Amino acid sequence: MIPPEYHNALSHRQGKIVRIPTMSYDYPLKDLLALVDSGHFFLKIKIGQAGTPEEMVRKDQERLTEIHRALQGKSSPYTHNGKIIYYLDANARYPDKANLWKLIDHADCIGMLEQIALVEEPFPEEVKVEVDDIPVRVAADESLHDMASVNERINLSYKAMAIKPAGKTLSMSIQMAHAACQRGIPCFVADNACVPLLVEWNKNFAARLSPFPGLSMGILESNGTQNYRHWKKMIQDHPLHGVGWIEPRRGVYHLDDDFYRTSGGILLKPGHNPIRRMGKRPDT
Repeated sequence: MIPPEYHNALSHRQGKIVRIPTMSYDYPLKDLLALVDSGHFFLKIKIGQAGTPEEMVRKDQERLTEIHRALQGKSSPYTHNGKIIYYLDANARYPDKANLWKLIDHADCIGMLEQIALVEEPFPEEVKVEVDDIPVRVAADESLHDMASVNERINLSYKAMAIKPAGKTLSMSIQMAHAACQRGIPCFVADNACVPLLVEWNKNFAARLSPFPGLSMGILESNGTQNYRHWKKMIQDHPLHGVGWIEPRRGVYHLDDDFYRTSGGILLKPGHNPIRRMGKRPDT
């Protein structure tokens, strides 16, 4: 299904993909701790809270301190230093680098900086400033629309691209990943609060990207279980409900040959759970 000219960007077959949950501004610490205790180790934290830039930065500083203190001593076998990884999503709320630097300096002061893998979309799209001096990997998301916008952000020293196959169409996502790959910039997949079968579309894409820097696997932000009250019931409509790669174990999706053979069930009719026989294809 992937045109040959784009194979370079989607040539991998990952055996594992990190599932990244999202922490909203008011996400309870007890729920965050429960996620980490269940094995999740790559956490997306919303920053850019309501108020003036000064109020926003102060609130974000307090939130980072609260989370980092709560997770002291928590570890993971999947990271190079055994520590939890943070991914800060600003949703273009920071008006300039001066305010972002205040947050970065605070993270450094509390000992959090080395654990921040990503700062996503810190500035409004129209703010086109170089970010090569920011000491963490800056990622683009909402400012990405096509190959040209990918190249524009790379020219501004953005070092990662968030791709949304279920939101920006598969065809455009393939082109965007290709543009980033041509310039050695890693991509990862973001969720858009997808329903279970759309998560599989995203998972298929994420599984074929190169591993994320610093990890031996790819990453996929997936927050459906946090946004849909009846997620467990929705999972039952997956055409291959019950297989081991649909839901994460210890914060990781474990993909096997069966996942690749069936394309995660994306080409089957939703709600149709074929009888699976040892060594044979599902009856479609």
